Amino acid sequence: MWLVESSGNQKTDAFTILELLITSSIIAMIALAIFSTFSMGIRAYKRMHYSGLAQADCLLSLEKMEKDLHNALNFSGIGFIGENKKVSFAGLVGPQPNSALGRITYYLDTKNNSLMKEEGFYPHSSLNSKALASIKDIAFRYYYFDPQAQQYVWQDSWQSVNGIPKAVRAKLTFKSENDKDVEITRTVFIPAER
Repeated sequence: MWLVESSGNQKTDAFTILELLITSSIIAMIALAIFSTFSMGIRAYKRMHYSGLAQADCLLSLEKMEKDLHNALNFSGIGFIGENKKVSFAGLVGPQPNSALGRITYYLDTKNNSLMKEEGFYPHSSLNSKALASIKDIAFRYYYFDPQAQQYVWQDSWQSVNGIPKAVRAKLTFKSENDKDVEITRTVFIPAER
């Protein structure tokens, strides 16, 4: 700050234009730094929040599928049918305590990129269908004992004439916030005697 003498021997405080420009520049740089930090924090939060929600939806969907597969029943009226993108089996459907025997099906809806769950009471064909999670892909594999090879093996499909497989593996793929594919794999062992 400069002291300026006026004509009557009075001293007054005054800012020069140069001082004002320097002060304004410093304040602008500080404001820009604060705004940039805040903006990056918001973007990071949104990215983590979105990615976390997508992953949470997928994990919850896999938990439901795992519970249903673990409780699959060997019922001749509703065979266990497994394909690469779809699995269908007998189990308990409907709300507790009014659950009854029915068919449960999990599959990939390619139109909406969603993991779908359908369930319907036996022997009726009416189905209740709902989307569980937004996914890019799902692949099922089926584990069984091959008597010819005398060992356990994985295969890509399963027919009900073979009963129920020993295990089902589901590999689910979804898109993360930064457009990267994320894969989650779950293996569900099915109790032998049901």
